Amino acid sequence: MGQDNICQFNKYGFCKFQKNCFRKHEDLKCKNGQCEIQKCHLRHPKNCRYFAIYKNCKFGEFCKFSHEAFENQEKEQINDIRKSLEEIRNQIIEKEREIKIKDDEIETLNKQLQSRVKDVEKNNKTLEENFHQLKMDNESIKDMLNTAM
Repeated sequence: MGQDNICQFNKYGFCKFQKNCFRKHEDLKCKNGQCEIQKCHLRHPKNCRYFAIYKNCKFGEFCKFSHEAFENQEKEQINDIRKSLEEIRNQIIEKEREIKIKDDEIETLNKQLQSRVKDVEKNNKTLEENFHQLKMDNESIKDMLNTAM
């Protein structure tokens, strides 16, 4: 079939004459992304400008222009967002592990600190008792010296 018999309006988008057009209208879209578009007799619709701008087209699935590039782009964006979300989830899990380790370290340090505080309090009490004993011994010695003089 000659290329000049194919309606170029229908091939790349919409022909206002539709069935009344005197040129050939092909309804199948070309699936081969590497064909020579000028020689291919299948449809190669341009991107729908309304779908590109508004992410919506009033003709929906009946639109003669292509929405596929944008749908694929949205799918890629969704997949990218999912990957980012998964990375963030993994980071959160890792941070939660780190927090757990730090909490355990804090708990261990608190126990060590409490033990040392008890030791210091015990030593302080012993020193107070010794100081009190020395003070009493000192007073006894003073009393003995005062009576001896």
